[in-house]
Amino acid sequence: MHFARILASLALISHTSAFRVPAGTTDGFYKVYLNAQGEEIHERVSDVKDHATSRAPAIAEAKVPGETALDKRQNGERYYSTHCGCGIELNHTNCDDAVQDLKNQMYDILWYLPAETAFYSIRDDVVAFSCNITPDSWYAQSAEFVTEILGWVTNECGWYIAGTGSFFTRQGGFFSTTYIGYMVWRNGVDFCHDSIRSDRSQC
Repeated sequence: MHFARILASLALISHTSAFRVPAGTTDGFYKVYLNAQGEEIHERVSDVKDHATSRAPAIAEAKVPGETALDKRQNGERYYSTHCGCGIELNHTNCDDAVQDLKNQMYDILWYLPAETAFYSIRDDVVAFSCNITPDSWYAQSAEFVTEILGWVTNECGWYIAGTGSFFTRQGGFFSTTYIGYMVWRNGVDFCHDSIRSDRSQC
């Protein structure tokens, strides 16, 4: 039954607050989270290690997505999920720069994001992001995962096509990454939630 669960957390996504980048936000690297009052807070970040932890949270029970809940593709022991914005091509330079900003902040360390927290990088009309929009704090991110997951997104969605991906594995216990992706940014876009609304796993 372990293999049928992360959607217990993912089902709550629709009830979480939207992560909308404030109008007038300039290029840079940011963190967004909900404070104790449930208010959405955006902060410019100079170093991710001041805002995340490299220590894995204790997990009482491994929770894994139900096989029918998301379109997953198996690669060895890893199961990938993708959401494609088919037909939405990003500015190549802005996309490359936003993704590189995201990777530069991750170093070669594995980071665990707190619940309902995201990091994002803006370059003009493109936002690249790593989102944990669940109530759990065991979703991980790293520069390696940004590269790997966005490579998978490119394979499934197309070259510089908006898309989001993640993977989980049961090898050596349960492990899952944040949602990592890129999309067109404009005022009012809820990038964490909007990026996974598409039911297209390939273009």
